[in-house]
Order: sequence, then structure tokens, then C-alpha cells
Amino acid sequence: MATGRLRVIRDEEIRINLLGIDAKQDVWAERARFLTGGLIQVVTRYPASMPRRTGLPQSTVTCNLDLMRENPAFQGEVLNNMGRTFGLLSQAATEIERYEAVKKLIEERAQ
Repeated sequence: MATGRLRVIRDEEIRINLLGIDAKQDVWAERARFLTGGLIQVVTRYPASMPRRTGLPQSTVTCNLDLMRENPAFQGEVLNNMGRTFGLLSQAATEIERYEAVKKLIEERAQ
């Protein structure tokens, strides 16, 4: 799609659907950054509740469950992140259905 070759697809319905999918790619990349940024903020804002150890090959985060349970602000932020995550997962499921519908349309028209 990025090469501009969609014009070779004669079926307008397929072409329109593919353009819609292509337009969503940048949106999903931004949503992924949004989700991971929220998790990083929780770890950074509550270092006692989620101490980080850096090392090779990667950093690890441990959980201090007692501090997590005692801190309503921490709990609220985690719930907020979970809500955003579930919302975006729901949107992703809808997008997957759209991909499958376009795939089915292509398969039907190719016969």
C-alpha cells in the first residue's frame, strides 16, 4: 500500500477497505506507545511499590504488594491503565475482524 500500487486493484470495495486498514497502522503504533508509556509512568511514580533492577539482558520490576495495597493513588493509576488497555484491546479485536472481512472479500472475489 505504501508503494501506491493500490490502483492496480480493480475492485473498488477491496481498494477502499485496504485504504482504511492502511490508515489505521500509524494509529495503532501510537496506541502501543501510549499503553507502554502508562506502565512506565506507574513504575517511575511509585518506585517503592515497584522497585526496578537494571541489568543485562533487561530491567526487571518487582512488586511490593503491601505498599501497593496501602496506596489508593497507585491503585487508581493501575486501574486507569488497565481500563485503557482493555479499551484498546477491544478496538484491536474490531480491527482484526475488519482484516478478516477484507481477507474473506479478497478470497471470494479471487474465485
